[in-house]
Amino acid sequence: MPPFIHLHAHSSYSLLEGAMSVEKLVKAAVKYEMPALALTDTNNMFGALEFAEKCWGAGIQPITGVQLTVDYGCLAQGENAAHEQKTAFARAPLVLLAQNEQGYQNLIKLQSKSYLETNSNDTPHISAALLSKYAQGIIALSGGLHGGLDSALRAGNEKAALARLELLKSAFGDRVYIEINRFALPNYPSQEVKLLDLAYAHDVPIVASNACSFASPDDFEAQDALLAIADGETLANSNRRHIADQQWFKPQNSMIDAFKDLPEAIENTSEIAKRITFKLSTRKPMLPRFVAESQPSLRGKSEANNVAIKPCHSEHSEESQLDPSHSFSMKDSGLPRHAV
Repeated sequence: MPPFIHLHAHSSYSLLEGAMSVEKLVKAAVKYEMPALALTDTNNMFGALEFAEKCWGAGIQPITGVQLTVDYGCLAQGENAAHEQKTAFARAPLVLLAQNEQGYQNLIKLQSKSYLETNSNDTPHISAALLSKYAQGIIALSGGLHGGLDSALRAGNEKAALARLELLKSAFGDRVYIEINRFALPNYPSQEVKLLDLAYAHDVPIVASNACSFASPDDFEAQDALLAIADGETLANSNRRHIADQQWFKPQNSMIDAFKDLPEAIENTSEIAKRITFKLSTRKPMLPRFVAESQPSLRGKSEANNVAIKPCHSEHSEESQLDPSHSFSMKDSGLPRHAV
């Protein structure tokens, strides 16, 4: 069987949501002998360059990605359209991976718009309508347990789930995958059976992920506390946002064993990695040239026009410096003498 590859992983750049540094994330991939790894931080790509450099240094293929919040409210129709646009499940995460250079540029555009076109008091997000415009060169994963398909199905709205899947297929074509998670969360009943029905009925491939946010089971309590801090909640509040104790950076054998009844979900992690051809690398700073070679300099123009460059002080200023009437008295200033 092809190796399992983590395609949905968060680092500490997922501010207050991820507990792993980029270096720790890459070391975990090396430890578990993974040939590739994706970084998909929440609504930002701050760690993309650092991640790429550390991966290449460790002999691992870096996959540049992001988890963007998408507002599916524009798809709501019928009598309940206004209500659906305001409900919690209208917004959901979508995992996007750069397949090539064009895809990387489109990721940058989508991420930028999520901030520039969102009110400062709102969570950065994009409208689902933007996906079709900037989908070229991008591979999309549905977002897993918190994604748009799962959240619609949990709300009992299969019509909305189908509309979202059709939008993703229309935008990304054969580059969209239904993401399957196998960890449990309170108040988040699994929708796996319905997801598989959607996938097989509409010929959409599935892919396994663990949406990992911390390195080992020992880090769970710290990560859970970090999430509570992010939301301004107490640990005792049972209604706050939670993370599963299984969302750690699991080794290949654990993930393969967890999906032994769905081997194609594991195989597709490697298939996606093979489809990625983009390599993020450093480049020289692109600084503006203040004086073009074909144009004379300002000094040259001055000399050509016989304009003498005057000293910065005038005769009047020299006289004022020598005239006692213009002198400055520390006594009159009211300032302490040690101030000079």
